[in-house]
Amino acid sequence: MAGDSETRLQDQEENGNAIREPFLIGVSGGTASGKSSVCAKIMELLGQNKIDHRQRQVVILSQDSFYNVLTPEQKAKAGKGQFNFDHPDAFDNELILKTLHDIMQGKTVQIPVYDFVTHSRKDEFVTLYPADVVLFEGILMFYSQEIRDLFQMKLFVDTDPDTRLSRRVLRDINERGRELEQVLTQYITFVKPAFEEFCLPTKKYADVIIPRGADNLVAINLIVQHIQDILNGGVSKRQNGHLNGHKFGLQFKATLENVTNIRPDGDDFRWYLKLKCGNCGEISDKWQYITALDSMPLKGGRGSASMVQKCKLCSRENSIDILKDTITPYNLEDSERFKTMVQFECRGLEPVDFQPQAGFTAKGAETTSQFPEINLQEK
Repeated sequence: MAGDSETRLQDQEENGNAIREPFLIGVSGGTASGKSSVCAKIMELLGQNKIDHRQRQVVILSQDSFYNVLTPEQKAKAGKGQFNFDHPDAFDNELILKTLHDIMQGKTVQIPVYDFVTHSRKDEFVTLYPADVVLFEGILMFYSQEIRDLFQMKLFVDTDPDTRLSRRVLRDINERGRELEQVLTQYITFVKPAFEEFCLPTKKYADVIIPRGADNLVAINLIVQHIQDILNGGVSKRQNGHLNGHKFGLQFKATLENVTNIRPDGDDFRWYLKLKCGNCGEISDKWQYITALDSMPLKGGRGSASMVQKCKLCSRENSIDILKDTITPYNLEDSERFKTMVQFECRGLEPVDFQPQAGFTAKGAETTSQFPEINLQEK
């Protein structure tokens, strides 16, 4: 049948046109809990705040940039402190999702600028360039499951209510031109009830809870170390050309004897692989298999893949998908040279080894007989 055979996995996109997909970190917590201060401290400890914004590996986004455009009636209420800015409906979740999806595809995005004095979006935008890590902070970052599921790490900044209220009063009076009575009325009427109903219950989704906010340097340093590991992995990943959105081809080479071709038998054929996390470099210690029949949903409604798994070491969600249209037989005329029999589209997972097992079918050279369940490991 098939004489000595060998296989190899070949990068199909050596031109480097891969997608730079970042590690997304959601940061939530009550109003004035210190979310932006925590993000700023992380940037400072990583030395990112001194780097040109077009070259940063870590960037910060705020949910405050995505408030809905108010109608004239709503704007009049907002001017009197009678509009609830802490309700989920106050945010443009559709735009947040679109922005996150664009970021995950390595695109440069335009972020709206919100004016808290006039309660309106400005005509200007802030340009956010592709980065390795994105910190997205806001009071309701974990409220929508569709948005929440896009984050590989979720932080909750937990600060006592008295501290948060005092900070909010000072901020709204000094930075936003509010009157004390208006600030307190809005807090009692909208902010406190909304925190208890919409924000606080999402604390259970956090991977890390940070008491005392930016003052908790122990917690922040641990997070910074984790991000540094991600950045180091990202540098290695770019140097090796193994980025997300890459295609890898499984190439087969054999000497065919008495058969015209050999091919995987059916969509349920098991492709046994060893997989490497492109983020942290962890390689699976056991063989894992995928089939063309497998279909698992990707987070955020981004379609499906043959395998979706969370890395045990760095917690990043990765995926690999069999490109069914690329599955092709190895023919007699291909003998003694490498030929790609299947391609995999990889986002975060890199196939590093393949183990051929039973499940191949061969067609006889002198007859039309089919020889099923051929195991290429057997000599």
